[in-house]
Amino acid sequence: MSSLECETTIDSLPEEVFCMIFDLLDLVNVKSASLVCRKWHNIVFLSPYIKRFVFNIVLHLSWKPTEEELAICKMRTKEVIDIANHTQRCYRYLLLCVNRIKFVDFPSLWKSLHPNVTVNIYWLHLMLCGDIRDTFMLIVDAIPLLPKLRSFSFSKIHTIDQVTVLRSSSVQYLNVDDCNIRIDMPELESFAGPLSALSQRDDNDQPVVLAKLKYVKITHNPYDSVDQYNTIPFRFVNVESLTVWDTLEEPLFITICNTCTKLNKLYFQFTPCIEDPAAMRHLSKLSNLRQLKFDSVGKFKNCLVPWSNIFSFDFDLSELTQLEDLDLGSILFGAHRSIRLPKSITHLSVSINYKNEQNIIQNVIGSLTQLQSLRLGNFPRHVDPWTPLQKAEVAQNTLKFLNHLKQLEELVFVNVEFSESAYLDLEDLMHRLRVLRFVNCILVQNRLQELEQIFPNLKIEVCTAQNL
Repeated sequence: MSSLECETTIDSLPEEVFCMIFDLLDLVNVKSASLVCRKWHNIVFLSPYIKRFVFNIVLHLSWKPTEEELAICKMRTKEVIDIANHTQRCYRYLLLCVNRIKFVDFPSLWKSLHPNVTVNIYWLHLMLCGDIRDTFMLIVDAIPLLPKLRSFSFSKIHTIDQVTVLRSSSVQYLNVDDCNIRIDMPELESFAGPLSALSQRDDNDQPVVLAKLKYVKITHNPYDSVDQYNTIPFRFVNVESLTVWDTLEEPLFITICNTCTKLNKLYFQFTPCIEDPAAMRHLSKLSNLRQLKFDSVGKFKNCLVPWSNIFSFDFDLSELTQLEDLDLGSILFGAHRSIRLPKSITHLSVSINYKNEQNIIQNVIGSLTQLQSLRLGNFPRHVDPWTPLQKAEVAQNTLKFLNHLKQLEELVFVNVEFSESAYLDLEDLMHRLRVLRFVNCILVQNRLQELEQIFPNLKIEVCTAQNL
């Protein structure tokens, strides 16, 4: 058989092989490859491979645009419209950013995109700044007509002045930032935005459950009608991960604990306003919880959170027998408060000072024999970059006690001071540790270098808060 008969030309390779080759190239080189021939162009832009690309449309103007800037923006808008009207590319991702919408012919721009481009997309991110009252309904009407759309993100500057419902039978991931938006999306699995968006516009006594919603991030929580928002958690009873980036009133905190019993991850970035000690006991209803993180807890509003957040209640999480990761943030327990934690915890972060140190060590850490990671120190509620944070010295008894944690692999100290003798008290523990980290600590550098030589398998890190 001749060599010519055995030859295989590159054009005879299947499309899957071309995709594997293109995967090895950066986007610039993939674009260059698409210019080689029609076949390569079609593979890159007319097949599912186009998911590597995002159709970016960014029309940016200064706050007070000049005539020249307006002319350039008008020309660019016309170019985009022309491209969108004639493109055959099946884009899956579309980003549209217009920062001064009143200077852009948005209806014509959107008409060129929908449905010629939008019919194929499953990821849509809109950022519109300015008065969008005349254009918002164009988007609202289009969303239900996008059968492949799976992820939708909508952000803008000016608030929509009337309640508007976004409807879709396909969207699974939603990110919005307006309190006047409501949603009707039965396939929704992940949501990030204001709590009000999950409320129902009508006055139905029975909330319609978003059965597939598993991940919720509450970015802000309007306070105009607390009673109304207390019914919203009934819409996401199946949620497994909840992150709250705004302050919760006590009634809503209780409702979440009693309703969202399938939660395995709960994260409070800001202070829940707890006044009744009994309210904290509702956390025991979350029997499936594996991760729990607080920033702080107290009787405070957003603008009144103090520098030191003294926790004046007894604290009992012992019934959360599945809990593994607990971050108590800047909660500062009193010296004589009862603290009960489940023995299942393997990762713990807790704030200590000279007053409560003995209580924390004996009653908290002492009961957690399965601890693998421990973070100790002073975690302030607010950090003022112009005011140095006072660092406390870790007690000798505390360091010696840590040697009893036989499973401990990672130890982190934050905002503490170490004396020369402190390293000796940790020597037994260092034989087992894999990571020893100091964050914003005062250290004896020479001693630290000696430890690195003595314990070569121990990873010692010294960093600032920004490096966390």
